[in-house]
Amino acid sequence: MSQQSESWRDPLRNGYSAGDPLPEYGTACFLCHRWFADGAERTEEDVVPRWLTRRLQLGNRSAALPNGQRLGYGQRTVPCCFDCNQRMSREVERPVSEAFAAGFAAVESLTPVVLLLWLSKIYYGTRFRETPLRTSASDPTSDAMLAHEDLLARNDYLRRCILLGPNLLTLAAPAASILIFQAGKPRALQDQFDLFVSTIPGVDMIALRAMDTFVIAIFSDNGYWARHLGDIKIVQHAAQDLVLHPVQCVELMTWFHAEVAAYASEGGFDFITITQSEGPPRAILWTNFELVPSGAEPDQLRYLRYGSFMRRVGQVIGQNPPFSEEESAQVAAGILRPSLLLNVERDEPVQAHCFEPRCPGIFDLAGWRSDLPTCDACRASPSPLAVE
Repeated sequence: MSQQSESWRDPLRNGYSAGDPLPEYGTACFLCHRWFADGAERTEEDVVPRWLTRRLQLGNRSAALPNGQRLGYGQRTVPCCFDCNQRMSREVERPVSEAFAAGFAAVESLTPVVLLLWLSKIYYGTRFRETPLRTSASDPTSDAMLAHEDLLARNDYLRRCILLGPNLLTLAAPAASILIFQAGKPRALQDQFDLFVSTIPGVDMIALRAMDTFVIAIFSDNGYWARHLGDIKIVQHAAQDLVLHPVQCVELMTWFHAEVAAYASEGGFDFITITQSEGPPRAILWTNFELVPSGAEPDQLRYLRYGSFMRRVGQVIGQNPPFSEEESAQVAAGILRPSLLLNVERDEPVQAHCFEPRCPGIFDLAGWRSDLPTCDACRASPSPLAVE
């Protein structure tokens, strides 16, 4: 086996450097980069864990990739060697699966490094799955959606953390901001799931809602966003007092995404090897990231926040917009800042009483109009649309 292949296997050695030869997609493990032709046993790693797709019956659910191609959650697999697959299953997937089965409090009590590695695997695996794809699904000559070397140049430390696993990795500083919220559970299992992975260059963020837990993770920030956004009053309410409706989770997700997009993460990391008297060496991860303005214009960020939010909420509430034409213009201009987390008129957090995605109750509590039908679950009726 080549020295290059051996160095990929060992996360305590130097990681990726610009110009290093990289295996073609499908010829090696996405984590350790051992070539299957050299004897590594090939398996497929489920980016969205199989236990989750089975538990929530997501087999027929799909979502669009950045190039417009739809890919089922059960089809989101990446080539992985048997050793890495089994180790991740044993050290990370099993405790996370048990925690989600037990509920929000158990997820909140997970060892931080285990939750970090689980979210890192989903984020890194999702982005790695994009590397063989083209920006235009119908044009095989179009540019690559994401170059493997670009993924590694930014996120190689996540790959190496996953390789080390929770038993051999110590964090000297937060490698990411992870915020955990309690979510309400709609009746249909498929409605108990949502996944968002940012594809904006320089924004390493994932948001995932499953069962009664909603998690946002922002990587490469030394914990900055957890401190900066976690101290905002309405976020504290959301984290401590509220059980979130699915569309409230969407609001948090789009809000955080726009905030993070205003900055770019720069810096680096080091793995310090600690030799033990017994057992293999451990590694301490030292991250040194700083945030600098990304150069995004305020109107771009405003559209990213409210445009994305309204677009996803609009898919829920029906054909008619929740705002008049004049109010919609105010939203676009940033004058009106719609929220389903806070009733602005009463200045109080909005606690949903029903968690069905198409229940009009959440919109009434927030002071919005809707044209949704009466909810089958709680019998809430919508406020009538204003006559323009």
